[in-house]
Amino acid sequence: NIHIYGNHVFLRALDQNLGIFSHHTDIDLMGIQTPLNYQKMPANFDAVEIRDLEHSPAPTEDLMVNTYHNLQEPVQIGETSIQPFSVFHPGPCLAYRVEHKGKVFVYCTDHELRRGKNPDDPLQKASLEAEEQLRQQAQGADILYRDGQYLHIEYDGHQGIGSSFGVSRMDWGHSCIEDVMDMAEQCGIAKTYIGHHDPMRTWVERNWIDETLKRRSNEVGLQFELAQAETVIEL
Repeated sequence: NIHIYGNHVFLRALDQNLGIFSHHTDIDLMGIQTPLNYQKMPANFDAVEIRDLEHSPAPTEDLMVNTYHNLQEPVQIGETSIQPFSVFHPGPCLAYRVEHKGKVFVYCTDHELRRGKNPDDPLQKASLEAEEQLRQQAQGADILYRDGQYLHIEYDGHQGIGSSFGVSRMDWGHSCIEDVMDMAEQCGIAKTYIGHHDPMRTWVERNWIDETLKRRSNEVGLQFELAQAETVIEL
């Protein structure tokens, strides 16, 4: 029995492609994302939707969702506490603070600290509110994984990435590497892994960013790295 927690968009996408909750898949989607589907999986899957039950009550009928979990409350698995919270992204997205025996890991895959010029813009306000919540959850964390897809100059559209032309990336849902480092310093985070690498970025650019992060790490006494596949971290 596997209990899968997530927001409605995430759970729905899993079910559309795999049919693990409803035992039905769209014939047009079969095999596009993965060759697997519910018929090849012996487990029973339970959908637990993480939802703000205080401000947005759960719908009365949803055949896919078995259980609702309040966004304001942590998911408890043994001695491990996992606190979900909303971040700023065009599609609803959650980040997580994972705490176990005093060690804290914050996992934030998709979030934009919006660099708009109008402070009254509702999107700008929503982004700053989400950023503040992220900082509160990450204060003093041992490890942070955070979305840092762009440099400032790329986000603003003054420079392209790889062979692409420069274009503004505001409201695409992803943050700047410089802002991630600033946040980590202000929150006193011991080690920060910067992920969600832009697929157009060349190895030459990545190597240059690696060296820049090493210099910043030595200057401030904290560790910054580009996230890499198959990394194992012990806390």
